[in-house]
Amino acid sequence: RPAPSNRAMKSYVLVCCLIVGAIAAPTDVGHNGGRKCQCDGPGGSPDSATDLAQSHRLDELLHEFLMLKHKYDVGTERADGVIEDMDDLKHTIETLEGHGCEKYKEFQCGGDQPHCISNLLVCDGDNDCENGADEAHCAVTANAGSTWTGYVVYDHCTQRRPDTIQMKINSVSTVPYFTARPKVTGSIMIQKHTKDYDSWTSLPVTGYWAASEGSVVLFPPENDRLGLVCTFHGHDHDTCTGLIVRESIWNPCAEFTFHRD
Repeated sequence: RPAPSNRAMKSYVLVCCLIVGAIAAPTDVGHNGGRKCQCDGPGGSPDSATDLAQSHRLDELLHEFLMLKHKYDVGTERADGVIEDMDDLKHTIETLEGHGCEKYKEFQCGGDQPHCISNLLVCDGDNDCENGADEAHCAVTANAGSTWTGYVVYDHCTQRRPDTIQMKINSVSTVPYFTARPKVTGSIMIQKHTKDYDSWTSLPVTGYWAASEGSVVLFPPENDRLGLVCTFHGHDHDTCTGLIVRESIWNPCAEFTFHRD
């Protein structure tokens, strides 16, 4: 999170000090050890006008403090949003133009000295990139218990030509000696709707989470040898682009856009 400006921080601290000072206004100690209000008027009666003025001033300081805090919070939220947008834009550019590493096999460390490492070294518990980029994002976005519905974008290869595919993740487990590839189990439900009939086919699937790509990879569940690779982009953890790929060459022949249910 970016650091606030010195001016904003000084104003923030100054208002806090004024409020604390107003609340902790000094009192005089009487001869009997008790406390006596400084704003007592003649004859010991409270000076209500001075008391009211101090109360109003305290309210003004509190209001100023809350307004300053609100501006500070809004500013930091906007800064976070800009950083996320820049990361998303960087990811989009890399997707379109490539990042100089072999797709599905290598990971780009980036930073001041960009270089490629094997995908198998990403999230293995060791910093193989000098900047630690290979261990920075290891959470599994397609978490156990999540359900996703994919809507067809194009389809040039599947047998059933589904309108939607529902992907359910049943479990995600990490093998201690191979943390780079958490194992995924689940199911996919292929749905086809026509004017004459509706059909549903449920198939069990296994696969793994590829942290290097931010993708859940599901092995082919049928003899057509078509697998599913659903890739998340940037900071959007509720949408992934699902590509139907041929197992032997990994070339996409169908695409579905999946949304978290």
